[in-house]
Amino acid sequence: MLLSARKSVLRTIMLFIAIAIISVLVVSLVFITETRDKSAAHAERFEHTPDVFADYDSLNLTHRLVRMDEQNGIVNSNEARKAYGAINDFLRKVKDTCSIDGTTENFLTCANKTLGANFYYKPSTTVAKAY
Repeated sequence: MLLSARKSVLRTIMLFIAIAIISVLVVSLVFITETRDKSAAHAERFEHTPDVFADYDSLNLTHRLVRMDEQNGIVNSNEARKAYGAINDFLRKVKDTCSIDGTTENFLTCANKTLGANFYYKPSTTVAKAY
């Protein structure tokens, strides 16, 4: 009798664990599918963005990071100039759009919105290719 009670408890525990694991997997799958669909739609928004080319400016930190990629042979000079242009375009839009007269929080919120409107996040091992 004690053995059958233990088996019953063990079955109940195993069933509970199996249901919990399946629930987590289903929720994860739904979340991943929803996220992927939104990412693809967001990426399409940037497909027709014209390329803007610019020259290296040593005063700009992001330009220096892109330059490191170029010097290490990760990107060519054309890709680097395209990244410089995208950086300059973003900085110009922040300057034109975001007011420095308000709080720092308001300025950063505005700059972050401008960043999201101008760049699609994509994972990259290099700085230049992400721009």
